[in-house]
Amino acid sequence: MAPNTACLAKLPTELILEIKDRLALDAILALKLTQRRFNNIFPLDQTCWQDPRSRCAQRALQIYLASPLPEPSHRHCVLCNAEYPVSQFKSSNSPSCAPLEHINIPHDIVKLPSRVCSWHVRRFTRTVKSEAGGRDEWVSHGDSMCMHCGDIQGWKKCRCECDSCSLCEVTTYTRHVNNAEECRTPVFWRDALNSGVEGEGQLWVREKLWVANRKQVIDLPVRSESA
Repeated sequence: MAPNTACLAKLPTELILEIKDRLALDAILALKLTQRRFNNIFPLDQTCWQDPRSRCAQRALQIYLASPLPEPSHRHCVLCNAEYPVSQFKSSNSPSCAPLEHINIPHDIVKLPSRVCSWHVRRFTRTVKSEAGGRDEWVSHGDSMCMHCGDIQGWKKCRCECDSCSLCEVTTYTRHVNNAEECRTPVFWRDALNSGVEGEGQLWVREKLWVANRKQVIDLPVRSESA
């Protein structure tokens, strides 16, 4: 049990019920499933299920009430609102990532949230223009993403008013570019040296650019940067 849940469970029953009255149905159900005392003192009468609910709340209820599967074949993407094979939640299946040659199963090149599929790799990237002679590099840093609309909070704080969605810690990637030629069709890849395990090895980005009507390819390392 998480420490915060344990502390909440020690509160007087009257205070816990006061808190419960301010919660949405899916939040109440989540608490019932985390602690036996909550399960005993939180009633769920029929009227609770008749109130209108948001899409996020309905999906949360479905997840909480679903029977756990030891090896599920599919998973729900919260941003697509669709079911996909679990392999689709590994970023090596994204057109924006080049898989490692020595790993013949789906794996991670960039890390995705567990309920976000590989179609959304580009959602975690952005391009920032700088002046001539300015920054010209890829950097990564931690941020938060709204699990309802998918907005990265450090880039564009969303106005989501849904009580049932949450923020998820993610890694984002920013391309600082000081010219008009670079940052065409970027593809993430990892150095295979010393990377026997997925997600290890230096992360790079391969870009295509045109110089004097000739296509060229450049590889830039991704530098980790504090937010």
